[in-house]
Amino acid sequence: MATPYVTIVRNVVGSTQDLAVSELARSVVPVLVVAHEQTTGRGRSDNEWWQATRGIAASLAFRTERFDTNESFPLSVGLAVRAAVAEVLAVGVQLKWPNDLEVDGRKVGGILVERTDHHVVVGCGLNLYWPEAPGPAGGLLDTDPGPDRGVVLSHVWAGRVLETEGGWDHAGYLEACSTIGAEVTWRPDGRGTAVTIDDRGGLVVNTESGRVTLRSGEVHTVRPTP
Repeated sequence: MATPYVTIVRNVVGSTQDLAVSELARSVVPVLVVAHEQTTGRGRSDNEWWQATRGIAASLAFRTERFDTNESFPLSVGLAVRAAVAEVLAVGVQLKWPNDLEVDGRKVGGILVERTDHHVVVGCGLNLYWPEAPGPAGGLLDTDPGPDRGVVLSHVWAGRVLETEGGWDHAGYLEACSTIGAEVTWRPDGRGTAVTIDDRGGLVVNTESGRVTLRSGEVHTVRPTP
C-alpha cells in the first residue's frame, strides 16, 4: 500500500523546503510541497538557485523516525527521480555524484537533502523546459509541457522515496552515474579519477598520492576536469 502524504501545490513560493517543514509541524503524515517557481530557493551548500523557463520544485518532508536516512540516502533519491523522469517524460537522465541530474553533460536538476533531529526534507528541482539555458544548464524537454506534468512527476518520485525507505540499488546507481571514469576536482585542491561508488555512497577516486573516498557531506563540490 502506498504511503499516505499531504500534497500542497503553489504557483510561487519562497522555498519549498521551508514550507514543507512548516506544514509538517501540523501534519501526522509526510508533506509534499510542489511549486512552479521559487523566489528564495537554494541549492546544495546554499548555492544560487537558477529558475528555468518551465521548472518544477518539490520538497518532501517527513519525521526522522519514519526510516533511516544514512549517507547513501541522497543517492537513493537520485535513482527515484531518475525513474520518475523516465516514467513520466520518457527521458533518460544520468546522475552526477552526489546530487545532480544530467542529460548529455548538462545539468537538468538537483537534489537537496536537509536533516535535523526531528525531520528530513528532500528537495528536487527540475528544469523541464529551458530553450536558452545559461552555461552548463539544460532542460529535459524540447517543448514546454505545461504545468501539470511537473506536478505528476513530483508525485511519482516522492512516492518512490517513501516506498523504498532509503534503500538503494548500488549496481543501478553505478550504471546511471556519469561521474565514474571522469577526471574530477574538488575543493580546496583535490584532483583525481573517479573509479567507483562504495556501498555507503562515497565516491572512490584515484589520485597521485593514492586512493581516497569522498563523502558527500564533507565535499562542497565535485567537477569534471576541463
